[in-house]
This record gives sequence, structure tokens and C-alpha cells, in this order.
Amino acid sequence: MDAATHTRQIWSDLPENLIAEISRVIGDVVSADSQPRGFSTGIAARVSTADGGCAFVKAADRRRNEETVALHRREASILDTIPLGPVAPGLIGTAEDENWFALVIDDVEGRHPDGRPGDTERVLDALASLPRLADGHGLPIVADDEAENMTAWTSLIDASDADLPPWASAHCDALAELASGATEALRGDWLLHCDTRADNLLVEADGTVRIVDWPWATIGCRWFDALAYLIDARLRAEPIDANRLVTAHPIFAGAADDAITAVLAGLAGHFLDKARRPAPPFMPTLRAFQRAEGEAALAWVRERVEQGHTTT
Repeated sequence: MDAATHTRQIWSDLPENLIAEISRVIGDVVSADSQPRGFSTGIAARVSTADGGCAFVKAADRRRNEETVALHRREASILDTIPLGPVAPGLIGTAEDENWFALVIDDVEGRHPDGRPGDTERVLDALASLPRLADGHGLPIVADDEAENMTAWTSLIDASDADLPPWASAHCDALAELASGATEALRGDWLLHCDTRADNLLVEADGTVRIVDWPWATIGCRWFDALAYLIDARLRAEPIDANRLVTAHPIFAGAADDAITAVLAGLAGHFLDKARRPAPPFMPTLRAFQRAEGEAALAWVRERVEQGHTTT
């Protein structure tokens, strides 16, 4: 499924005064190529400068979406202060006026992972390179942030508008029980990206995977990002054996089968619950995408239960 909103603003929507501010950060901008993918309503563009430089610019207008402006500010702070490691782009600077905020970062030349041989393993390797942050650096704790989301099945059990897949309707109580262990399973002290979809990853020509879009960075169990990415890869019908990767890849070392299934069940309920809500302004495709993610996670839960990957 294409994750684009089709309502993104483009470079030509930027006011001249903000372009001038961006030029003061990186040099005179001579060209800009707007990027359509992702769920933000703001601008994302690869820009070139008169002296041959390049950068990636994300900008949002608070009159259209105050939340996107807040996310860009948060990402700027994270890129500036948190040791993300070499897989993340560096912060070049920011620019703003009374309405707009722009984040200027290193441009990464690459393609989104698309199921080519080795792509999924490279993504997991990149996620495994994220550091352990013992003091947390003030980042949110994913177990706390996701605690309510992981209990969504308790709401879905009695929801008249849930429109659940038949297997979920028949096993709501069991799914709620499975997901009850998710919050504790998410505890840890590793840096997490917490939005690991293909459109937030770039594969460079040499196979190096770079992780972009960092406003949701949190602290938690090492394998949460990897599990979320495998849901996305299954949704896109990539030719992978997700259960083999969970067993074999080092990022999942020490992860109990029941913990994996608990988090999968929690994510399935969370996505299906979110999908039944009205779409946010300018984001008409978000709920359909969340529904598809929920169904993909649910199908994996069912597979793991039927194949005996859980003792519950």
C-alpha cells in the first residue's frame, strides 16, 4: 500500500521569506524536488544550492497543521541532542517565520526498501546498530507511551462499530489476553525510532540503510522497531519468512516467543481501533493504512498461535 497522503504541500507553497531563511542556512536554493510519500501534510523536498550543495527540507504551516510543526520542532531537537548514530541524517539547521517552521537535514541519496534480496536483513541490521541509552536522554518510554494502545482489544470487544475481521471477532477475549503482556515486553533501554515503515528508510547504493524521520524517538526493548518493520514488510507482501527472522536475527536475541506474540497482538488491536476513528484533516488515507497494518499484524498473530509460537 502506498503510504502517501496525496495532500502534501509542495515547495512552491513556501513563502519567499521562508525560502530566504532556508537559503541563509544552506546557501541559495536553486532547485527543489518535492517528495510525495509519507503521512505528513507538510512539505518534504530535496533541494540543491548554487554552490553545488544539497539538503533535505521538511516544512509545515501551523495554520494548516500545528501538530506537524510541533513534530518538526521535536525532530530538530532530537537530531541535535540525542546520539542517534551514523544511520540517522545530521541536522543542518532550522528556519521559521510567524507561520512556518522548516527543518533542514543532510540529504540521503537512496531508494526505499522494496523487497529486493537482502533488503529486510539490511533494515534489521540498521535497527540493530541503534545504541543503548542507559540514561534515556529525556526520551519517552515506549512501554508507558504504548500502555493504553496495547489494551485496545478491551475496547474493541464491545465496540458496535469495530467491524473486525471474522477471526478477530471470534477470538477477541483471547487476543486481549495475549496483548496483556505487551507493555512489560516493551521495557528496555535501547533507542527506538518508533515509526519504521519503508517510507522512513533509504537504501544507499552500497546497501547501507539510513533511517529518517525521528520525531517519535523513544526508549524501549531492542526489537520493537524490527517487529513493526516486519509487519510493514508482510503488508507489502515482501518475500520474507518473518518467523525465521525473529528466530535468527541478532536484534531479536533473547526475545521470548510469548513477548513477540503479545506485542503483535497489542499492535493489531491498536491499529484496528485507530482505523475506526474519523480521519485527521488533510490525511484521508491514514485510517485505511492503519486498518491494513492492523490486519497484517492480526494475520501474523493468528499464524503464530496456530503454529505454536506462543504458550498462551
